[in-house]
Amino acid sequence: MPKLTKAIPRYRKNAANGHAYGFVELNGKRIHLPGPYNSKTSIAEYDRLIAEWLASGRTLAPAANADLSIDELIVMFFTHCQTYYRKGGRVTNEVAMFRTALR
Repeated sequence: MPKLTKAIPRYRKNAANGHAYGFVELNGKRIHLPGPYNSKTSIAEYDRLIAEWLASGRTLAPAANADLSIDELIVMFFTHCQTYYRKGGRVTNEVAMFRTALR
């Protein structure tokens, strides 16, 4: 069966360690989406990424902001921790440990 070249990459679910989150794979690069799988923010980010990908001729556009400060990286990572490290809908103790380490 020939490989589809005109297909749009799917919005996919990855459940690592019981934590479900969405991702999309564009040009062989896996991009994790914010928030839990099938949330409004995750779907909105998927739609935005697909629109950018299509507008740039089905290629990934280079990062607009290549200069990332340490503070911005810490905020992004801690936001990820708050959505990823959950059990039963509640934030786990690992988030508190990361908060302490990041200070």
